[in-house]
Amino acid sequence: MRKVRSIDSIAWHITMILPHIGSKPLEAVHSGTLAGFCKERLASGVSGTTVNLTLEVVKSVLLAAAREWRGSEEHTSE
Repeated sequence: MRKVRSIDSIAWHITMILPHIGSKPLEAVHSGTLAGFCKERLASGVSGTTVNLTLEVVKSVLLAAAREWRGSEEHTSE
């Protein structure tokens, strides 16, 4: 069974990534805009696993936003 992340852990990862993508619109967040974050974190000495965990949180947030957006589009097109 996969371990569920705690809210504190998710909040920490969001705090780490926010300075890099917080002012960007969702459509501007992609692997290119995340590359600087990855490079900076790795250079600071954290492991690739830690960087990947932050990227997983970003992915989860972006997928949830996309689902919400698609859902709202379906309701407004009626």
